Amino acid sequence: MRILISAFACSPHWGSEIGVGWNYVNHLRNYCELDVITEKGFKTYIDEYLQNNNFHNCRFHFIDIGDTGRKLFWAQGNWRFYYYYRIWQEKCYKYVIDLLKNSKPRIDIIHHLNMIGYREPGYLWKILGFPYVHGPVGGFEQFPLSYLSELSFKDISYEITRNIINYIQRYTNIRFINAIRRADAVIAANSFDKNIIKNVYGIESSVISATGSNLNLADVSKISNIYNKDIINIAWVGKFVSRKALSIAIKAFGQANKIKNRMFLHLIGIEDKYRNLVDKMIGVYANNNNVLQYGKLGHSDAMDILKKCDILLFTSLQEGSPTIVVEALSFGIPVICHDIYGMADMVNDSCGIKIPVVNSQTSINLFSQELVRLFDDRTILLRLSNGALKRAEQLSWENNAKKIFNIYCSII
Repeated sequence: MRILISAFACSPHWGSEIGVGWNYVNHLRNYCELDVITEKGFKTYIDEYLQNNNFHNCRFHFIDIGDTGRKLFWAQGNWRFYYYYRIWQEKCYKYVIDLLKNSKPRIDIIHHLNMIGYREPGYLWKILGFPYVHGPVGGFEQFPLSYLSELSFKDISYEITRNIINYIQRYTNIRFINAIRRADAVIAANSFDKNIIKNVYGIESSVISATGSNLNLADVSKISNIYNKDIINIAWVGKFVSRKALSIAIKAFGQANKIKNRMFLHLIGIEDKYRNLVDKMIGVYANNNNVLQYGKLGHSDAMDILKKCDILLFTSLQEGSPTIVVEALSFGIPVICHDIYGMADMVNDSCGIKIPVVNSQTSINLFSQELVRLFDDRTILLRLSNGALKRAEQLSWENNAKKIFNIYCSII
């Protein structure tokens, strides 16, 4: 079986959207032959990897988005990127038409893999005569308005505007509607997205996460030693953006730390330009001596710090497929998170604790209570740590790739 995959973001040694493309390609090639269309900016990284590793059953094709589009891609969240991304998708469409004319052996399935956001579905769905798969697809998530009190006026304006635009685009994005109606199979990134696709468009979809875990990463001796530690290390990982709800994390930790002063919060990923602002927040709501800031780090350095922690405090309110959650689980680290969107699917009672989405003060109080409970009762923490490893196996890239391959087989 030969699959043509469109994966704009695809490169080794990265997480997030880029890791989605790479990890799915890396595991799907064990089941079928792949032709992968990706952005030219990743060529150097991919070529270097191919020179040093045996990467069979996969051929890459590089299409250039241009310097401006590439810069906007790395400036995540910049709406201007979509203009250049759409042009890239038009180039991709023309390239694939020519490729299919001369492709031997024949391509069996066309798969639009990523970017996963529904706003730009590309144009490969317009190519007839081939089975077509779309997804994992997401991006329908809205910021819960009962948490606006935690935001600045600027961020309140942004989130309300985004919610309105996002709601309108659900119903007016004709190319996306045509793409999923044309598809032989649609994959939703989480259960919330699946419900939107069913209720708004009347189309059934399969839920397969846009992220996965790599196995055999945990330090089992660290987990088994949890009883003997007189401190607890808590990780918070993310950018300084409103949806990550850093203020909830700092306030909840501050409350818990007043009761148990042997807790330490490790903040990973916040850009240096926000350091003073975060320091002031910590000074008001927590103890500066118990909070460590590491700034924005490379993926491997961030993982080195995360794996030494005992709990992931994930306060985000708007995530479709949070990579850091499955990365924490793969290290045997339980997750305390909000019971919403992608987190609601990934975390269950065996590997973490989910906080109901009510309002910011309720979240602060409940996150704080759970931190104190896990500090006091190491039996619960040990059970959740072992459960995290088992959950990571269920959420592995390998299992996700098998599910997608089974979809290929069902429509071929």
